[in-house]
Amino acid sequence: MAVSGTGVSIGSRTVRVLQVKRDKAGSWAVERALITPIEGGESGSRAAAEARAAVTSAQAKGRALVGLSGKDLIVRYTQVPPVPDWRLAMLMDFEIQEVSEQSGGDVSAAYKLLDVDDTTSGDNVVLVALVKNAYLAPRLAALQAAGLNVLGGAPRALGAYWAYKENGHLRFDETVVIVHIGHENTDVAISRNGHLLFARNVSGGSKLFTDALAQNMRVNAAT
Repeated sequence: MAVSGTGVSIGSRTVRVLQVKRDKAGSWAVERALITPIEGGESGSRAAAEARAAVTSAQAKGRALVGLSGKDLIVRYTQVPPVPDWRLAMLMDFEIQEVSEQSGGDVSAAYKLLDVDDTTSGDNVVLVALVKNAYLAPRLAALQAAGLNVLGGAPRALGAYWAYKENGHLRFDETVVIVHIGHENTDVAISRNGHLLFARNVSGGSKLFTDALAQNMRVNAAT
């Protein structure tokens, strides 16, 4: 049975929609792709409306994830001793609650135990991702309104990692850095032997390059 999915990335200047389908042999193929500008710049309501219009224009259907980045997304790491799953869930609930209180807002969160060997302490490394619901909820609602079966959101760095894992040519003991440079944010993932070691979103993107060039060459940004 063929499997399909849709990814939607809502950046500061553009909305990207990509629908893929996997055949019985396990190969992925792009079915639909669309990049559309966000007129007037990114804002909560504007970005959500543009995302809905882009999905409708691309005629994307089925299950979907929205890519997350920027200041409203927090990705952090914590070390925990080897414990049963129920104990790990309790520790992560406490960690998420603490970060939520520090960020001063209602958040959605998830965590993933990484396949990282820490021979010095024997602890496990856990990636924890949190996003403010004021940022996430309008985006999910817009995609649902466009007819997608929205599974939720995922950090764009993790999306880049999984795209590489599914389609890259893995070699033994190979370490790969995957970088997506947006207009205002950069997403980074590091993989070794196909396993995720590190993922993070960083403030600053191509706008920094454009501004530096414009200043040094004494031209405006459009030029």
